[in-house]
Amino acid sequence: MRDIRRNLVWRRKFAGSIRFFATNLWDSIVAYIPSLTTSKVKNKDKNKKKLLLVRVDAIGDFVLWLDCFRRFRQHYPKDNWEITLVGNSIWRDLAEPLRYADRYWFVDVSRFRNHLFYRRGWLKKIRSEEFDVAISPVFSRRTLTSDSLAGRSGAKERIAFSGDLSNATEYERKVGDRWFSRIVPAREGIQHELVRNAEFMQGITGEKIELGIGRFEPGPLNTFLIPDSQYFIVAPGANDFNRAWPVPRFAELLRYICKKTGWVAVIVGGEAEINIAADLASSCPEISCLNYTGKTSLNELLGLLRGAALCLSNESMLVHIAAALNVNVVSIVGGGHWQRFIPYPPGIGPLVHPVVENMSCFGCGWNCRHDEFDGTTWPCIKNVRTVSVYQVIDTLIASD
Repeated sequence: MRDIRRNLVWRRKFAGSIRFFATNLWDSIVAYIPSLTTSKVKNKDKNKKKLLLVRVDAIGDFVLWLDCFRRFRQHYPKDNWEITLVGNSIWRDLAEPLRYADRYWFVDVSRFRNHLFYRRGWLKKIRSEEFDVAISPVFSRRTLTSDSLAGRSGAKERIAFSGDLSNATEYERKVGDRWFSRIVPAREGIQHELVRNAEFMQGITGEKIELGIGRFEPGPLNTFLIPDSQYFIVAPGANDFNRAWPVPRFAELLRYICKKTGWVAVIVGGEAEINIAADLASSCPEISCLNYTGKTSLNELLGLLRGAALCLSNESMLVHIAAALNVNVVSIVGGGHWQRFIPYPPGIGPLVHPVVENMSCFGCGWNCRHDEFDGTTWPCIKNVRTVSVYQVIDTLIASD
């Protein structure tokens, strides 16, 4: 099994290298051949400078960055700066109600990576704006997405984080570095994402940044979604199915909580998690359970979370959204990114309760070295015992 995984990793790296060289060549043609660039934007407000922020990573990453997003608005005040955020279309509903940017542009990241003419359109649109400053605040940079959008923007000043090699090879990062006029250095070692965001913000402002969690204001909630009695949220899916705790164990938790409290279980998730949610719901026919998986917008999910007595989740974006809403969340956590996203720094996120079985291999970056890994759930997650979760839940229910 380990040899098969190594072979697959080598093939992915080779294919990734080919794609990197081809896409980088395409971007160079778009950026530097005048006939392929659009005319400059007219009627530019000369009384304001223009700042471009590029953040096109996942929902959880955006939620963890919220407090620093607010600080960007403070550091670049509206009277003097026009801020444009280029974001990921999957979290559009979360971003648009915020007042931290003057303009929001949302990119379909999958199309940007895979469709050259869609990609060309975005690169040309950004260059035509003649931004004064372009910033990519992402720590785990992706050279062909956030780096390309900010670094090839044509802005007079282009700033990025030195970052790590989670999403890029050393060569790719060196190529990306050349597109920026300034690289903000990062401390060595594993740091929580909130710490990294504050570290970068400090590099921009020159001032000490206190750690904080951003806050959301949910939009209107369809009343038919709200159960008539008290409820708790369950999110059995994960961005990577290998990081999902087994469904039978989630079913045990649902039965346990419902028997102990009488609460209604509300299962949530995206369209990709419809099957796993259906399996969970069908495993617990004897309890009061609502399955909203694939049926809610992000804003509706925020409204449901705000009213929940408790949230159960794998290590997913739901953990960080719950923290931003001041809702207790119990998360089954593995060791691949241990201390990078969970647990939260001391004194921050007191309502986030990770349940974990420590192993010596923690911090592997999900490059599992264990022979017993069978291609389903990572061993560090499968090892989390149901009784360990019971103990955390009992404490929270008793304190409610």
